[in-house]
Amino acid sequence: MSVENKFPFDEPLVPSEFPDIKTFKSDPTKLVKEYMAHPKNLEDLRDMVETFHSNQLTPLSERYGIRLAHTDIVAGKNENGELTVFFVRERIRGQSIKSAEVLPEEARKKLCVFYETIIQHHIDAYNENGKFWCDFKNDQLTYGKGSEDKEDEVYIVDTESYLLSYTTLSPDSAREMFYIQLIDVYDSVVDAEQKFDPPREFDSVRAKFKEIVETAPESAKKDEHFRLLRARLGR
Repeated sequence: MSVENKFPFDEPLVPSEFPDIKTFKSDPTKLVKEYMAHPKNLEDLRDMVETFHSNQLTPLSERYGIRLAHTDIVAGKNENGELTVFFVRERIRGQSIKSAEVLPEEARKKLCVFYETIIQHHIDAYNENGKFWCDFKNDQLTYGKGSEDKEDEVYIVDTESYLLSYTTLSPDSAREMFYIQLIDVYDSVVDAEQKFDPPREFDSVRAKFKEIVETAPESAKKDEHFRLLRARLGR
């Protein structure tokens, strides 16, 4: 993609209803988030864009069928003249999993499938010494419709997130990171369970966590974060 030393859009950005996210007056179906870092020159900006492209969350969609809000990476100058990267993503109309007061009952099964899939992603990434989605939270998810959906689905909307690699970590650090990621997912599951009336545990998801704990190798049982996960499960 081209990286230009100018504002990359044909019209000014205007505020959206979300903090730190803007949109277009002519097309409110698009949301625009500016990355927080500002490179010093075009060469650094090109490197930043390449890093984002090579570590996007697309494997979560391609391998696991997880829905991602369609996102384009656009590079140029912001309205203050600073070099930056913009993430222009499709607006998913629905409820944030984190901020929803009550989710519809039909969301329960879809969330269970989603969390089970995310857990499997982390298992595969760790076992294959591959790339993983770090810092998972429910505020990165929306239950709603994209432009081509007939019914609500679970979407990852925080698409400026990117994958990290286990290859950069020592074996001990990789194991620790694996259980840290699982704790983040577990805590998100517990939060989501409370979004239904009445609240009810996601049995199939919890069973997957229990299997991980019960089949863990002896070397894992020395890890502090493994013990924290086990304690959360009451094991």
